Amino acid sequence: LISIVLWLQYVKIRKQKKAISDSMEERAKLVAMQSMLEGQEAERLRMAKDLHDGLGGLLSTIKSHFSIINHDVGDNQVVYKKTSELIDEACIEVRRISHNMMPHTLFLSGIEGALEDLAANIRSQGIGCKLEVNARLAGLSESKITMIYRIIQELVQNAIKHSMGTEIFIQMLENDEHIFITVEDNGKGFDANNKRSDGLGMSSIESRVQFLTGKLLYDSVIGTGTTVNIEIPIK
Repeated sequence: LISIVLWLQYVKIRKQKKAISDSMEERAKLVAMQSMLEGQEAERLRMAKDLHDGLGGLLSTIKSHFSIINHDVGDNQVVYKKTSELIDEACIEVRRISHNMMPHTLFLSGIEGALEDLAANIRSQGIGCKLEVNARLAGLSESKITMIYRIIQELVQNAIKHSMGTEIFIQMLENDEHIFITVEDNGKGFDANNKRSDGLGMSSIESRVQFLTGKLLYDSVIGTGTTVNIEIPIK
């Protein structure tokens, strides 16, 4: 009887130790993931500033100097005009990349303003976009709000790149306990049971959702479109 009692205590202690070890390992994974995601955002911010202040400023200076030589081009007006247009396009592209890497609207106008800018950018590419936002995310830190924006941004980029659809629907709602995100397109769809998640966009989305202890669900029908639903706890 004593041997049985001692054995049961031994088993109980081993289970407790394993539970503590698993908890510590999970916590270590979360800390490592947080450091990785925060490092990515810091690098995005640095590169966005370099692009905007460095390359953007250089292109503006080139445009200024280039405009001065207008009266000297003579018969090369066509070349001058085309070159001027290319410089303008380069300036626009630098601003677009810088904004995508670190949307200043997110910090100036909040998540709703940033998503409105994202929707406007989608429409500028000739794709219809309907946006519905009824969430303030008041209980979340700035870093988590940035993660949520990145999730939506990458879902939209995946839809534009892969779905070949003509309409995108973005919805973000919240109640007292959860944030609900939906991104839907009317594109070609895919087999959700055999989806590949080894792409950079997919793995990044799943990592962020996992860090936010959320749930991610894909619903896709080939030839009809794809709906991605995400549920994130506020607390």
